[in-house]
Amino acid sequence: GDEHNDSDIDLVVVFPEVRDKHAAAVAVRRATSSLPVPLDVIAVDPEELRRRGNEIGSVLRPALREGQVVHDRAA
Repeated sequence: GDEHNDSDIDLVVVFPEVRDKHAAAVAVRRATSSLPVPLDVIAVDPEELRRRGNEIGSVLRPALREGQVVHDRAA
């Protein structure tokens, strides 16, 4: 959505495999809890990213089109 002063950051985290999305998102939130911005963590695996990345209405679509890579382990 549009950015406002009270907006959160949608953080898409791609794991090699995600068995429990909620647990993965909670782990990322704990690891980033000291950051001064609110995060909405979306945990996905590469297959879900490929499958849902172009779906209209999916948070993954704008993340892939407009998002910024914060960290890339493969790089």
